[in-house]
Amino acid sequence: MRKGQSTPDKQIENRLTLNQIATVADLEALKYELIEAVHQLLDSDWRKTRIWLKSYEVLELLKISPNKLQELRDKGILPFSKIGGVFYYSQEDIDDMLLKFKKVHCD
Repeated sequence: MRKGQSTPDKQIENRLTLNQIATVADLEALKYELIEAVHQLLDSDWRKTRIWLKSYEVLELLKISPNKLQELRDKGILPFSKIGGVFYYSQEDIDDMLLKFKKVHCD
């Protein structure tokens, strides 16, 4: 490195100082970048990449109690795998269960 030339880390330190102020335009740009990132995540079908869910994830997904989840296991309604003390549920089995119990309301 030549004399007087700073390292990349020094260049960043020189550009970012404690007295910098974020403008409204900077915040607006950040907002749109974040919104775009969220849209990309949602469009990527990230939920479908998750094949196996743990009990706490199923509880959150279905908004049920631990006792109800145990009842679904005990009655054979929701298949599961158990490794050690951890229960795993297939996303496909959860979807199938929901479709099986889907009701059409007729007025």
